[in-house]
Amino acid sequence: LLVAYVKNGKRDEIMKKLVYDKKIKCVVQYYPLNRYPLYQKLGFGEANCPNADEFFDNMISFPFQHWMSDEDFNYMIKSTKEVMMELK
Repeated sequence: LLVAYVKNGKRDEIMKKLVYDKKIKCVVQYYPLNRYPLYQKLGFGEANCPNADEFFDNMISFPFQHWMSDEDFNYMIKSTKEVMMELK
């Protein structure tokens, strides 16, 4: 996995542009355990996990596989830079 932390609070906007405009399948992963219904049911829903919450709310997971071509990888990097500059 290739994970990025977005500091400007525009993760969702960035992801929409990458997915819909640039056709790069990026996703959000690593859902904090305290947000799962089972953990809430067990009494852990109100757990104070600021680092996990902040990371989850600001992370993007990019496709990254050994079979990716250099061309695909470079396109992903170039497109991400373009979107970041556009939403600066």
